[in-house]
Amino acid sequence: MGRKRCKEKDKLGFDDLVLFLKDNGYNSEVSYVEGYSNQKFPICSVTGMGIYGAFSVQNEDTHRYLNNAFAADNKKCFDKWSKCPLVMKLPCDANLLLKHLKYLGSKEGLKISESYAYYDSYPWPIEVV
Repeated sequence: MGRKRCKEKDKLGFDDLVLFLKDNGYNSEVSYVEGYSNQKFPICSVTGMGIYGAFSVQNEDTHRYLNNAFAADNKKCFDKWSKCPLVMKLPCDANLLLKHLKYLGSKEGLKISESYAYYDSYPWPIEVV
C-alpha cells in the first residue's frame, strides 16, 4: 500500500483522518468510550512506524490533549498524554501530520522525546486545546 497524500493544506477531521492514517501504513483502531456524562464517543488509537498516539472528537470527557486533537509520542518513551511532544488540533493538515509522525518515530525523534529537549526547541507543534 503506497503513501497517499492529500491536496496541500487539506485539513482532515476524525473519520477522514482514521482512513488517511491507515492508507499511509499506520494502525488506527476506533473504539467507543463512555465518559463521565454517560455519553459514548469515538477515540482512535494509532500505532506503527515508531509512534503511539490517539485522537478523539470534541466532547466533555476526553483528556484535554485528545479532545478534538491528535497527540503522539515515540512508542519507546510514551508515558502519558500530557507529556506528548506532538499535539495538533483537529481538523489538521494531514500531510504536515505525516511529516511530524515520521520524524517523531525516528531515532532522532526518540532522542529528542526522551530528553524532553522538545520543551526547548519545539520541533513539533504543541497545540493544547
